[in-house]
Amino acid sequence: LVTYHPATAGERPPGEVARQLFAAVAEAAGSVLITAPGLGRGRDDVLAAIRDAAERWPHVHAVTALGRRYLPVLAAADVVAGNSSSGILEAGSFGVAVLDVGDRQRGRVAGANVHHVPEDATAIAAGLRTCLSPEFRARARHADNPYGDGHAAPRIVEVVRRACRGGLARKPFADLAPSG
Repeated sequence: LVTYHPATAGERPPGEVARQLFAAVAEAAGSVLITAPGLGRGRDDVLAAIRDAAERWPHVHAVTALGRRYLPVLAAADVVAGNSSSGILEAGSFGVAVLDVGDRQRGRVAGANVHHVPEDATAIAAGLRTCLSPEFRARARHADNPYGDGHAAPRIVEVVRRACRGGLARKPFADLAPSG
């Protein structure tokens, strides 16, 4: 599963980086699904790279967006590649390996399932080999997601229930003597 957004502060043209990423993924993976980037400067160049990849390799498929299907597809992926925040935030909840390309997500806390590489064709190819290795995939499956385990809602409900048992607490009133 690949999503590459144009990096607003990138030094290299986003279309060039996207082409290198898509070529590396196409060579390393049996089937590839590329989703469209968000809006921003360089989007048209990335979209052109997506169209070229889908035309060049029969096992590369492009979609604008997956909508409700995104999480099941993410959960079934061997690797998430690109520079989308989804790799940093959601992929860890599914134990999926992530190849984070470039600096777009720099500074975000990332789980042990995330492997960072620069926007360089050689580094991207090597990073994909790492992420697809049995050792890294096993590490990703067992990595803790620093953004939580997906069970926050039941915990919050329990805290509210405990706080409300026996009725809501009344705010105390203090009658102060007027000053002056």
